[in-house]
Amino acid sequence: MIRIVQCLCPARHAIVASAYDTVEAMIYGDGGAQAEAAFRALIVKALESGVIDPWCGICHARDTTWTFEDAGTRFATMDEARPELERLERENAAARAVLGRHGQN
Repeated sequence: MIRIVQCLCPARHAIVASAYDTVEAMIYGDGGAQAEAAFRALIVKALESGVIDPWCGICHARDTTWTFEDAGTRFATMDEARPELERLERENAAARAVLGRHGQN
């Protein structure tokens, strides 16, 4: 099963999201139980290094008391999920282009 872990601003806009395969997580780790912790660590590192801005690109909230959520998708495999994930990525890139500098997260 493919799962999505995401970082949300206080208004629930997605700052960053990532998909992962629970089957691969079971083979290489603990079935995905560490996915959210690893994702949080990645976000902290990205903030500290300036890779992402410490605010929401949509509502401009400067409150970094972001929440993290991990949920299942309707997809069984990454190959099945890839077209939808790529479509969403293209749509988000277009939104970033419209929003400008504050939309780069």
